[in-house]
Amino acid sequence: MIENRVDFLKLMSFSDETINKYKNIIFSEEDSKKLEELINNYDLKKQFDIKLLKRICETEYFSLSSDIMTTLIIYLVERTGYSFFTIFSEEISVDQFNNNEFKKQVFLTMDQTDLLSLSLQDVFQYCLVIFEKTNDILFYQRFSKLIDGELFAEIINDFLSEPKKEMNHLVIFCLQNKDRLKTFVKNYHGESFEVVLFLVQACLELASIDREFTYKVVNEKIITKIDNNWDEIILVNNYLRLLFTLLLDQNDENLLEEINRMITEFKSWDPKSIIYLAFGKKKRISKDGAEGLCSIIFTLPEEQIKGLKHEIDYICYCVEDSHFMRFYLPILSVIGVDEKGKTFSRIEDNLKMYSSALIKIVCKVENYFTTALNILKILYEKEEIHTSDFEEKYFLKFLKSCHNFIPDANFVCNISIDLYLASSDSSVKGVLYKYIESSICDNYFYLLQNKVAELNSSSLRKLDTELKSRKEIYEKSWSNPDLQPSEKNMDIYYEAKSEFNRKLNEEAEKESVLSQLIQKQTILYGNKIQYKQFDEEGNLHSQVNKMKEVSQSTYIPIRFINDPLFFQLERQLVIGVNLYDD
Repeated sequence: MIENRVDFLKLMSFSDETINKYKNIIFSEEDSKKLEELINNYDLKKQFDIKLLKRICETEYFSLSSDIMTTLIIYLVERTGYSFFTIFSEEISVDQFNNNEFKKQVFLTMDQTDLLSLSLQDVFQYCLVIFEKTNDILFYQRFSKLIDGELFAEIINDFLSEPKKEMNHLVIFCLQNKDRLKTFVKNYHGESFEVVLFLVQACLELASIDREFTYKVVNEKIITKIDNNWDEIILVNNYLRLLFTLLLDQNDENLLEEINRMITEFKSWDPKSIIYLAFGKKKRISKDGAEGLCSIIFTLPEEQIKGLKHEIDYICYCVEDSHFMRFYLPILSVIGVDEKGKTFSRIEDNLKMYSSALIKIVCKVENYFTTALNILKILYEKEEIHTSDFEEKYFLKFLKSCHNFIPDANFVCNISIDLYLASSDSSVKGVLYKYIESSICDNYFYLLQNKVAELNSSSLRKLDTELKSRKEIYEKSWSNPDLQPSEKNMDIYYEAKSEFNRKLNEEAEKESVLSQLIQKQTILYGNKIQYKQFDEEGNLHSQVNKMKEVSQSTYIPIRFINDPLFFQLERQLVIGVNLYDD
């Protein structure tokens, strides 16, 4: 049984000198069994190269622990002579996540090497692969732990003479490991794109540690240097992330002004990354932070909003109490009202405070009143607010708003009845009655009539009587020939409907897989034949001949059903003649 890495390497016939280059690890019982299984299934003793490692990863990846992966990588290096960089550069899968996970294992293996040797050129090559292929700055953090003091000094000297954006995060994490990042940033000066980009990325790492220092660097070294000539996403997006990091939990008009300038004047930035940044903070958001985020949210296209509804909803939920009222309606007007969302739950938790404001917005038709109306609808249906919460003078206006802007027959009928029953002022009751028996009845007559009849309330007797009389009139009209559509119009209607159904069936048949497997035939039938002819002047003449009887039948023996070609030939022999009904 293979108990540790040394046992495995000895089994693969490596010398003690080679084995001693790497740290030994003890395998778990499960890992030992898995390694033995891999040796037997893939014949690792006879052959092993990068192709075989890729195949193992494709089929076994999720069952391979870090201990097994690092051991296989060591075996690959010693067996084939591949360098760690060569393996690190390989793509083992079409999936980005799997590739990144594999590269992490390579770094972990390098960390378990006792005599790791890296040159300045090696470091740059690794950073180039990380920059171009991984899209994950945590690789730089892992890589920085492999840099020793002498190599670190070479990296800093080279970076000061010729800064490279691919090396920025490695320099940042190396300096951070030695508590020298603040000092370096303070003394680092320059006007070039690379220098400003480094300062922005370094400040992003420092912002959570020392906000005051970061704020000072932004104002003194960054704001004055970024102009339209540097409209590149790597700079603009990181700079916007830095500004929001400083602003989310603080109010600062200068930072907010700079955010609005960047959003307006620059195009190369990713709104989603800003949304995810704010969502990941999971803490209260300041007024200016909310202002800046709203500027971002309102620039998003509808497709992106659909994919970010949960995150935007949570951001709205996190706005400070004193400013929540100002922002929640504009944001909900963009993402829609979700009764299961965090923002809606916050409204429910402070219902007395928000319901009166929502009612006022709807009744006075202020900004975002349709959003407010949808919130009130949900609250009403959940029986969290009632008609008694409204001022009676606004009953009619509220009913009209519901009728015109909420296409929900059940809700409109319920609210109209409730408002009518709740009204105590005779003049209000009168105008409500007129609106219900005219406008509401015109749209939802039968539903309204059924609801009124079910309630069987004495307060609704007048309305019930009116609805019953209308129903009688409607029923009489059905049998009145003067109110029926003409035969010609009905023919046109049925022909149009038939043509619509025919086209619908044709489209369905094209999309159907089964229709291609079934033999079909068209049978023409009727009791008359119409002949059409145009004369020289273009006039249409037609003649109709009635037929006494049309009859045709064909037996289909069971044995022919599974042989379409034989059946077709047999049918032609039996029928002999085709009948057409033009």
